[in-house]
Amino acid sequence: MSISTIIVLNVALAATLTAILAAVMLAPSRLRQPFAAGHTHRQRLALRRELRLARSQRQPGRYDGRGLRAISEQ
Repeated sequence: MSISTIIVLNVALAATLTAILAAVMLAPSRLRQPFAAGHTHRQRLALRRELRLARSQRQPGRYDGRGLRAISEQ
């Protein structure tokens, strides 16, 4: 094979691989994604349970975002 044939084949192979990579990367945006419109009912329930558990495990006396908190001297 001559050098020019090898170069042309490499350029064609690179263009083909680039097209395949672009198609693979753009495929998720073209497909209908189940969570595109937001979280599902089950996900919201799981998040609420997780937040409730985190709230219940907080140490008493810690600032929880409501009201005033004491100024600590450091």
